[in-house]
Amino acid sequence: MKLTLLIISIYCLLQLTNAHSKEIKINPELDNLLQAIESKRVELDIPAIGLTLVNKDKTLFSGSFGIADKTSAKKVDDNTVFRIGSITKSFTALAVLILVDEGKLNLDDRLIDIAPELNINNKWQDTHPILISHLLEHTAGLTDLSGEEFNFNEPLSLNEALKRNVDSRVIQWPPGMHYSYTNIGAGLLAYVIEKCSGMSYEDFVQDKIFNQLNMSSASFYPDEITMKHLATGYNSDGVSPIPYWQMTFRAFGAINIKPTDMTPLLQLLLNKGTYKNKHIVSKSLLNKMHTPTTTLAAKSGLEFGYGAGSYTFFRNGHVFYGHGGDGDGYLARYGVNPESGMAYFVVVNVFRGSDLVEVRQLIEDFITKDLKPVEYPSVKLSQEQLQQYTGQYKSVTWRFPVAAGTQDHQSHIKVVIQNNNLNALVGGNVWQLISVSAQHFRFKNESKATMAFVRDQDGQLYLQSEMGNYRRVE
Repeated sequence: MKLTLLIISIYCLLQLTNAHSKEIKINPELDNLLQAIESKRVELDIPAIGLTLVNKDKTLFSGSFGIADKTSAKKVDDNTVFRIGSITKSFTALAVLILVDEGKLNLDDRLIDIAPELNINNKWQDTHPILISHLLEHTAGLTDLSGEEFNFNEPLSLNEALKRNVDSRVIQWPPGMHYSYTNIGAGLLAYVIEKCSGMSYEDFVQDKIFNQLNMSSASFYPDEITMKHLATGYNSDGVSPIPYWQMTFRAFGAINIKPTDMTPLLQLLLNKGTYKNKHIVSKSLLNKMHTPTTTLAAKSGLEFGYGAGSYTFFRNGHVFYGHGGDGDGYLARYGVNPESGMAYFVVVNVFRGSDLVEVRQLIEDFITKDLKPVEYPSVKLSQEQLQQYTGQYKSVTWRFPVAAGTQDHQSHIKVVIQNNNLNALVGGNVWQLISVSAQHFRFKNESKATMAFVRDQDGQLYLQSEMGNYRRVE
């Protein structure tokens, strides 16, 4: 066993010696992290890993490890490009916030006033119109793309994409109530960006973000330079290459970029809207990227959830915000930890979510290792206060389109009091809900409230959390 560990250690040192990176002087702890990541790459047989780790004004490490293409045995280098999938939505959101900062758009503008020609079918239009903020926070009441749209692998202009499957653009529940992730919203936002800026979505992002942040490798297309440097993406077997996927709306996931060029975005987020003393967007607007405002839970004061282009998550109880990305053959995540003043971007070129999780955990453990111990808030509620939330709850939102009349997409949660605690019974599992306030709760290892019991204007009671959106039915 000791001999095996020694061999791996030597191998990792050799790999790191040959790793392509841009880095500030490596300290021993960072060196240990990089060795651990390379060891994990070898252990899990991940072809390549791209990594960027920064603080507010320095790049601690940026580079790639491993093999860019197994067939040719091509190694990664300083120019290796990866696909970042839905992290693109953070760029789309930033583009919208820049337009707001320029006075060309407001977050409470109604979509129908900007683009009535989109003909979105919203039967709640009079009382619950779709706002720009709803599209940013996935609260517009839209389900996601159909399988046909996801699998369509030909390049489309934005107008062509918007004309496909028009009948699916039906609002399923009142806008501004529930979060439900959808890729359609990014396409609609791209159209709004074009109407308000007079530029194509891709040109606006290039001019206002890529160029301003010196992200020279960033692109939306499989152009000659991108394809020359693009790491091959592999399926879950780690062997079968996945062809370049043409996304229906480029605004939801099409960006290709090398890890080094993610540094400016991370530092922009850490520095609240500026990069190298250059103003990109105001601090107040940038804060909206990780602060939800439009769900019932957010309106009740819950700060956890999906904001304008990024969402909150935890590691060791410490709060990060960021976004994940699936680029078909590539899985990525970026995370910003304000408490440490550090942020990271990581990507793997194999379609195995568990692999990315293991690598992420190494990075997040490194970022949080010297932080103060987390406090886990709680308040004591009376039995009467808890009793008001008990009952059977049924889901009222669903991500993917379902056939008319189909009920299979609806799930149930039962909320009960057991041993003086409020518990949620979900599919045979028992989850304790720890009260943080009279209506806000969290799970055991969460350091802030992550769910809320809230009522709509008609007095209906809902439980909103990462589990979904549930209405009490009995």
